[in-house]
Amino acid sequence: MAKLIQLIIDNKEWIFSGIGVVIIAGIIRMIFSKKIRHQSIKSGHSSTNIQAGDGSTVTVLPISQKISSPTHITNPINIDKKGGVIYLAHINEGDYQEFIWGASTVRVAIDEIVKEKFYFSRLLGEKETHGAIVDISTGGGLVYGGSDCKKIGVNKYLIPLNEMDDEEPCSVYAYHVSKTYFDFFRVYVDHINPHGRRATLNLFFADIRNIKSS
Repeated sequence: MAKLIQLIIDNKEWIFSGIGVVIIAGIIRMIFSKKIRHQSIKSGHSSTNIQAGDGSTVTVLPISQKISSPTHITNPINIDKKGGVIYLAHINEGDYQEFIWGASTVRVAIDEIVKEKFYFSRLLGEKETHGAIVDISTGGGLVYGGSDCKKIGVNKYLIPLNEMDDEEPCSVYAYHVSKTYFDFFRVYVDHINPHGRRATLNLFFADIRNIKSS
């Protein structure tokens, strides 16, 4: 290194003259351009990161790579011959799922997962446990809550985890009765993953047709 510095000092007039600057700049440009042309970095998911001349990185995805699908899911609910079906839905906090139920669409959203004291009618008192603020849309109808659910707003309830297997007080439901059919929907919180911020909901759909009136 000392010899290189001394060489630069001894030849500073030539190095910093017009021709010296041109030659040195050309050598540096040739070295770096060659390095950049061959510099590519493999990235995850079969993509390739290419280093551009200005130092930025451009990620190129192969045509066959699938883009991540939206987290919102639409699930068709098929009513069986008995007139009812039970469905377990795993929904993250801040997310929702939609269920096609005959001619209607039911949207169930988890606004927030909480841990606090809930009143349980079976205990005749409070108990601390997890729960979820669930926002439900049935296409215009009202949703009602059991005695242990807290109403937050229109069709929005704070539902405690049904850890004592007491379904009715911990459920939120909606129904419609006409002269020829009966539709019923209910949901309760079956499990909560507080670390993954995910709730498992137990949903029940019923659709009974050809009702006879007396």
